[in-house]
Amino acid sequence: MTASALKFMVVVSVFTLVQCVFLLIPSALRTNGHEADLLHLIDLALRFESGLRPHQDFMTPMGWLSYAPVTYLMGFGLPVGKAILAAFALAALVLLPFVSYVAITRLEGAARWLFGLYCMILMTSLVYGGDQATVSVSMFYNRWAWTIAFCIFVIILMPSRLSRSLSVSDGAILAILMMVLAGLKVTYLIAILPAFFAYLLIRRDPRLIATGVITAVILFGVMTVLMGGIGFWLAYANDLIAVSGSSVRAFPGLNLADTLATPSYLLGTLLAFFAVIFFRQNGMNQTGLVLLLCLPGFAYITYQNWGNDPKWLVLLAVLFLAGSLTLADQARQISLGAAVAALAISSPSIINMAYSPLRHLALPAVKFEPLLAEERAQDIHVAMARNTRVFGTVGLSPVPDQPEPDDPRPPTRFRGEVLPDCKLKTGLTGIMTRMTGAVTQALGPDRIVQVADLYDGLWLLGDVALNRTSAPWYYIGEAGFADADAIIVPLCPLSQTARSEKLDALERLHPDMQEVLRTPDFILLRTGT
Repeated sequence: MTASALKFMVVVSVFTLVQCVFLLIPSALRTNGHEADLLHLIDLALRFESGLRPHQDFMTPMGWLSYAPVTYLMGFGLPVGKAILAAFALAALVLLPFVSYVAITRLEGAARWLFGLYCMILMTSLVYGGDQATVSVSMFYNRWAWTIAFCIFVIILMPSRLSRSLSVSDGAILAILMMVLAGLKVTYLIAILPAFFAYLLIRRDPRLIATGVITAVILFGVMTVLMGGIGFWLAYANDLIAVSGSSVRAFPGLNLADTLATPSYLLGTLLAFFAVIFFRQNGMNQTGLVLLLCLPGFAYITYQNWGNDPKWLVLLAVLFLAGSLTLADQARQISLGAAVAALAISSPSIINMAYSPLRHLALPAVKFEPLLAEERAQDIHVAMARNTRVFGTVGLSPVPDQPEPDDPRPPTRFRGEVLPDCKLKTGLTGIMTRMTGAVTQALGPDRIVQVADLYDGLWLLGDVALNRTSAPWYYIGEAGFADADAIIVPLCPLSQTARSEKLDALERLHPDMQEVLRTPDFILLRTGT
């Protein structure tokens, strides 16, 4: 190992350990954003711990490797909040050797440092990205998946810097990373496949392919045994297919065209196409060709992730920095300038993620309160202002004598009543706590409740039974609806589309439901089940 490679490994390892220490020092996990996503993660981890099988017992498009580390660490006695933070640290340490291998074998100089440090920032961040200085565990699995995808992309885009053959190690590492993506966030794997197959055709290395296939088969077998058989994969595929047709969350942010061509994203898109042309014109033919096939994957991943944060721009900067080392003076200056442009566009997100663990450490405990009553989850705290104060956006009536818009959203009707045009922004957990209290008081404890909204996690907040066949987060279908003892209709839901679709199904399944209670926040009905 060269001195520069050893220095890289030491510095990046120390940086990772420091970030992990920042994660583990706080006595509690404190968040001030995306409470629904936090509840969703807790829900998945506790269901998995209780013995429920993902996809087979409950529907979710989430890969089991996104929440299994939390469940396994809880098995060692860690409370839920500490288990979540420890899972972040553990995942970073597990991926550190893979990141180091890719950086040392494919990159050098500034490109190596940028790649290594950014990957570890992604692994240890406590915010999805963007430029809002919040603390949240939301979409952590997307950042983990980006790190894995970055490692794969660099291997297939950049030739090896070492004189010896890396066929065996490359094949094994690519197989491991792609199987982990399959168990973590399969959409990333799908986005990578076109460029990956092109890489295999260009390289035509039978040793790499043989090693990769053998490694993938072994890992597939191990994962299949751990998850109870081949039925797990079939059920996983069924969930993914079903969710792809969901009207509730077809895409969580901008549409595909806007993620490419709006003012915030257009410069990055143009930079990507420039990179393809630039590399092809300057002798990096394989890099340019495979990068062209990567671009649809970059766009798709960004489009289907909430926040639409184009993290692939940092990879573009890495490629420009790496390419500049072998180019003539004029081309080298252009390449460096393009790298600076890509980093400038990405800088708010990079900075926000980089110091989020330190920001979490500095949050004043006095402004936070426990999220859940369960003893093991007492170390999960949310901001009081977001927990107890309810805010939403309300649609007012149309202006009189004005024509209706071309595509008005039809109002939600329930039993002949038009429900409010409202979308909840903050106060979710406060309202859910009131819901559980109302159900217990009116109907008694241990009732199965179906909430006509995206999230059905009342069982985490009070004496409400877990509906073992329901989906923790609603996308499509009627799983668990028939088992409901009670139905709650929020007057200001997280998603009006989810409320409308679930109410249609619930009214069909429970035509005899009777209203028990009406508050300013929700309507409680007994099903007669």
